[in-house]
Amino acid sequence: MPFSMTAVPRRRVFFTGGTALAVSALAAGLLAFGPSSAATSSAATSAAADPSDMASPGCDGALPWGAASTWSDGAVPGEGADVTLPAGAAVSVDVDVPHLGRVEVPGDAALCFPDRDAVFSAREIIVHGELQAGTAERPLMSELTIKLEGGTPEDDYELTGHAAHAIEEYTGSHQGHCTGSGDCLHVGPSAGTNLLLAANGGSIELHGQDVGRTWTELAATAEAGATTLELDEAVSWRVGDEIVVASSSVDWREAESARVEEVSGDGRIVRLDAPLEHSHSSIETCETADGETRCVAERAEVGLLTHNVKVAGPDEPVDGFGGQIMIAAGGRIDTAYTELVRLGQKGLIGHYPIHFHVTGAGGADSEVADISMHDSFNRQVTIHGTDGVRVSRTVSYLTFGHSFMLEDGFETGNQLSDNLVIGSRFEPDPEQRVRESDRTPSGFWIPNADNDLRGNHVAGGDGTGIWIDFGTDNHNVNEARRGVFGVFDDNVAHSNDAAEADRPAHEAGNGIFVGGYVGSPPERAEALRNSAWKNTGTGLWIDGPIDFVDSTAANNHMGATLQGSVMRGGLLMGETENAAADPASSFLFPYGAGVLRAYHGASDYDDVWVGGFGGTPITENYSAISDGGAGISDHPMRIKNLRFFGEGYRVLFDACPFEEDGGTVWGQCYWGPEHGGNAHALVDLDGSIREDGQPVTYTNSAPFLRHGDDFLYPQGGETPFGPTARGLITSSEHRYIEFTPRDPAEGLTLTRESDGATTTDAGWNMIELGERYRVDGPLRMFNVGGNYAGEVEFVVELDAPPSEVARGSALDGGDRVAQEEASSLEALGEDGAWWWEDGELYLHVEIGGEDVPFGRAGDETTLDHREGPVWSIVP
Repeated sequence: MPFSMTAVPRRRVFFTGGTALAVSALAAGLLAFGPSSAATSSAATSAAADPSDMASPGCDGALPWGAASTWSDGAVPGEGADVTLPAGAAVSVDVDVPHLGRVEVPGDAALCFPDRDAVFSAREIIVHGELQAGTAERPLMSELTIKLEGGTPEDDYELTGHAAHAIEEYTGSHQGHCTGSGDCLHVGPSAGTNLLLAANGGSIELHGQDVGRTWTELAATAEAGATTLELDEAVSWRVGDEIVVASSSVDWREAESARVEEVSGDGRIVRLDAPLEHSHSSIETCETADGETRCVAERAEVGLLTHNVKVAGPDEPVDGFGGQIMIAAGGRIDTAYTELVRLGQKGLIGHYPIHFHVTGAGGADSEVADISMHDSFNRQVTIHGTDGVRVSRTVSYLTFGHSFMLEDGFETGNQLSDNLVIGSRFEPDPEQRVRESDRTPSGFWIPNADNDLRGNHVAGGDGTGIWIDFGTDNHNVNEARRGVFGVFDDNVAHSNDAAEADRPAHEAGNGIFVGGYVGSPPERAEALRNSAWKNTGTGLWIDGPIDFVDSTAANNHMGATLQGSVMRGGLLMGETENAAADPASSFLFPYGAGVLRAYHGASDYDDVWVGGFGGTPITENYSAISDGGAGISDHPMRIKNLRFFGEGYRVLFDACPFEEDGGTVWGQCYWGPEHGGNAHALVDLDGSIREDGQPVTYTNSAPFLRHGDDFLYPQGGETPFGPTARGLITSSEHRYIEFTPRDPAEGLTLTRESDGATTTDAGWNMIELGERYRVDGPLRMFNVGGNYAGEVEFVVELDAPPSEVARGSALDGGDRVAQEEASSLEALGEDGAWWWEDGELYLHVEIGGEDVPFGRAGDETTLDHREGPVWSIVP
């Protein structure tokens, strides 16, 4: 994938006393202005007033901190003092200042840092006016460190004024801020300590020396032992700067930091002060056909960690108790070329390196750009109850839990672009995890897709790279999963590995994971040019009506798994040269895995190029398309115009031999010959697999899919499952839909009347349209649906006539609509839906409307489901 970090003009919002911010927050309907009962100091009292009445004076002509005349008591503040700046004045820190307690900047005051080397240390810095350490026009060139230290977990600062009222309003408008299961979150107004806070009209500006590009990629592989890096783009980094070189293997911990010893005149070669311990790849793998070339890039990133303006936590934090920056309602922040180090407070909700806390639409007045965040203890950037924030071109290295987090699922319109994230770490102690989803720490955890992610790279962590999550921890799941899907383009996720236990298997080690998006059919989302490589889970796992276009992938355990989704164009590879020397290669390409996986939910693949499967000792059992060890599938997978670049199995849907009644029976490899919960079907619409132009369907040997014994790849010799046959060939005239009992399937037997094919303990399954199935067992609620229109009938053992047979919608929670009884069994399919006779309920199910067209997988709601696909049989 071509790499680009297009420079976007920075939007500057110059501080004029907070008027614009207060108005934008008020317009959002979040804030109720008024005095605060917690206002006990002059600064707090000022914060409770309307900030439009208090314009800070800026820093020109500021009073000197070191002059006794600046202070009302005629004494320069001493060590440990609590300080409130004089009302209506700007104060310039012109001298070395001892460690202070709480420093408060009233709404009509400014705390100014001139261009001199300094360390300014305090327990809390509360900004209701302005804190200025450089501006966009006049960045600081000296070394400034603002240290947040001296507090303990028991210390606290209570938010006041607009910030406190905004929290109260936000909590009330979202039903106490609890999930349906009763999981309630801390919202405030406690802000903690070791704190830099902007609220109630407060503004923080931090601008260090402009050093140009903050991260890029390697232009050439740097072998272990190398002392130089060849970069893809020129940099202006300084001698002595600390940088981080990302891993290019499945082990993200091969990322390593180094010091810059020299930069070439053209900015493309960086010499290091010590040899690299690991090899870091810069590889592009291409395939060409019919005059077209497609490539997948695997290039390690290099990011800058050092800046001359710093915000730091204690030098030696105890138990991960670092510093924190909070932007609460009425506050704003504007940063450039600033280093944040040792921030975040481990295990504490709401105490993060950068935390936008219930600012509503006021987020649009803040911009975080061109900074580094490293050696953190609790996230990197959290956006909570805030819309419109811009975070770009940042470098994030090492934290616990999610690095970037949009907290509740109500946050929209935020723009996250061209950020580099490395090392979202797993905390094994559940008591130290802030949220349940932190069991799978992600570079970006996004519970509402109505935000823009563009050009971000997640270069490894202990969970998933980018996780758009409409389940775990999402406090707005019903609206968010049906809402707008924002821009999701040019993102890259690699080297994600979730080796530790204590998380669901499907969450582990994915590159890009979209879990459970519904959207608003027939409208579909589109994501362009995303890439995933060297992930120990699935590279691209996409669940929902989203078209992934021109995507690339390589060296993933599974390349792509789509559910109700479409993939068009692009190049998906198994093994490339970037895997040949990797000790984990044998794990990446095991028997049963594949570049494309058939799993739960419909998927369409059009004009996708698939390569790097088979042909080497590592990939001899790796396939282009596989059922991948999945235990369920309820919709056929459809392909057209696929092109293959590999020497292995194009389809590996297994059938394993079992001894039954003295003979050999071919059945499912994973659950036995009679289990119905492992049905897989692949519809090849144009003969792409055999390249003969003839449509055909490939299946495993699930009982209701099997029509004959013609295998695409016959007997394959010994495998971990014993001898196998691969991919039954079936006429494409057979059309399959979903049958899913919503009650436990144990003890449920399903038999096809036409040929006696049977499954026991029948769970998720595919059945064929136009057939009648007898049900033995406690079937009371089930789903029937899929990509195809048609009809199917069930005969269910029932001792007495049902009081009701109804259907409803799974998506809308299922308001049941009673179905009319037929006039006779013979008229079952003509004027009614059901008939009871001699202990048996006959049920006629129609899925009306037209078939879902190829290229619109997941659009089942376009079928006429007659009030929905969920059936209930009420005794």
